[in-house]
Amino acid sequence: MPLLLFEAIAAFSLVIMFLHFKIFGETPVFSEFLFWIFNGIGIYYVALGSQIGDRSMIKSAFIIIIVSYGHYMSLMLDRIQDKKDKKEEEKEND
Repeated sequence: MPLLLFEAIAAFSLVIMFLHFKIFGETPVFSEFLFWIFNGIGIYYVALGSQIGDRSMIKSAFIIIIVSYGHYMSLMLDRIQDKKDKKEEEKEND
């Protein structure tokens, strides 16, 4: 039951992240926090599912891990773009 709750929260967080990006044009600040939370939860449930032998638990845990890395990639792409913008701004000012 907690796994389904975490899966639903992960899906909802992706929707919120996409809406925030569409409205404000940047990755939300909570993405880094959610990456660590979902990654830890996903790894825990992968280990638990492997120990029990429950394939559906392992699949659900991998979905949570994929969502966590979606948050991470969005955050990293946003940071890379910020660095490029700063370099271009410094170039224009010189």
